[in-house]
Amino acid sequence: MLNELKSSKVAFYFHSSPIGSWSIPAFEAGLVPLSGTDAMVLRVALGLSRLGLSICLYVDSPPELDFRQKGLSVCLVKNAEHALVEAKVADCALGIFSARSADAVIGLVTKAEALQLPLVLWDQNGPDVKIRTVLFHSRIVRRLLTVSASQADVVRDHPLFYKTSVVPNFISPDFWRGPTHAQRFNRVCF
Repeated sequence: MLNELKSSKVAFYFHSSPIGSWSIPAFEAGLVPLSGTDAMVLRVALGLSRLGLSICLYVDSPPELDFRQKGLSVCLVKNAEHALVEAKVADCALGIFSARSADAVIGLVTKAEALQLPLVLWDQNGPDVKIRTVLFHSRIVRRLLTVSASQADVVRDHPLFYKTSVVPNFISPDFWRGPTHAQRFNRVCF
């Protein structure tokens, strides 16, 4: 699938407004407090752009710094549904979006179906019982990503399981390297 997307654009949505000020360099330095899923969405988007894919990263609050990376464009939108519309206008072949609630998932799927934009849905806290059948029958939802095997196991007895993959949240190995001397200034360790 990666080779198929090399000549296409892929859209990601990052719900950045709850974190206030942020930047991609600060995120990569581990200085932006994010949930595991939000961090993974950014990591995957940045990583795929470094592998040569054209990534449109839609955010709902702008990053502080003008960050340039080949293959990555950062665009400001109002919300996830607006990001889907902009992704369709930008001729993206696929949207990879995360959602935290069943209602948000239904909203994304409904909008993606209306736009005919294929969707990989990163379901942060699910999949909720009331949306499993909807996700399974949706032709626009290509994959459901969960953050743990236990979340995927919730749908083991449902046909949605065959559209489900696990992308675990993780801590970067860089986290364990410890702070540099400059970062240690005024820190106390107990």
